Amino acid sequence: MPVQFVKLFNPFLFLIIFIFPPACSAQVVINEYLPNPTDSSDWVELYNTTDQEVNLNGWVLDDETASNMLDINEATISAYGFKVFEVGSRLNKSTDTVFLINSDKQVIDEHGYFSNPGDDISLGRFPDGDAWGVCSEITPGLANQCVLPTPTNTPTPTPTEEPEPTQMPTPIPTATSIPTPTPTPTPTASQLGGQATPISIKTPTPTPTETEE
Repeated sequence: MPVQFVKLFNPFLFLIIFIFPPACSAQVVINEYLPNPTDSSDWVELYNTTDQEVNLNGWVLDDETASNMLDINEATISAYGFKVFEVGSRLNKSTDTVFLINSDKQVIDEHGYFSNPGDDISLGRFPDGDAWGVCSEITPGLANQCVLPTPTNTPTPTPTEEPEPTQMPTPIPTATSIPTPTPTPTPTASQLGGQATPISIKTPTPTPTETEE
C-alpha cells in the first residue's frame, strides 16, 4: 500500500520554516576595505545584497593573524545597506586577507591582496557586491567608485594549413632523331693502289645500203 502524502506532512516542521526562514548570511559580503590609511584606522565595509535586514550579532571580521580582528556584537545591516567597522591597524600594508565569518563559524566571504595598494587607496567591489577592483576614491558607507582590471586577452593560435604537395609534371618523352647515314664514297683505283683499266669503246660498223637502179 503506497504511503499517503498526509502521513509525510509534518506541521511542526512547516511552522518552523515559515516563522524562522533560512538565514541569508551568504548574501552579506565584504564590499570595501582600506589597508593603509594615513590619518585613520583600517576599516572594512560590509554590504547586504538582499532585500532583508540581517542580524550580524556573533559575526567576526578576521585576517591572517591568530586572533580575531573584530568580534561584531549587537549589529544589524539593512536591506541593500552598508556597514563599516574600524579594525585599528590590523591589516598588513603589503599582503593580507580579510575574512567574514558568520555566527555559525563559517567563512562566507574573503578577499586578499598581495602587494601594497598604496596610501589611502581602498579595494572594493564595483558595482557594489560584484567584481573586485581598485577604488578611485574612498567611499565608506557609500556606493563604490572602483576601476576594474582590464582582462588580458590570450591570443588564440591560428592553425597553419599544411601546403598541399606539389605534383611534378610528367615529362613528355622526346622523339629520338635517327641520324642520316653518311654515304661512303667509292674508292678510286688510285685510292686502291692499282692502275686504272681502260674501257674499250666499240665503234659500230656501218651497214651497207642498197643502190637504187
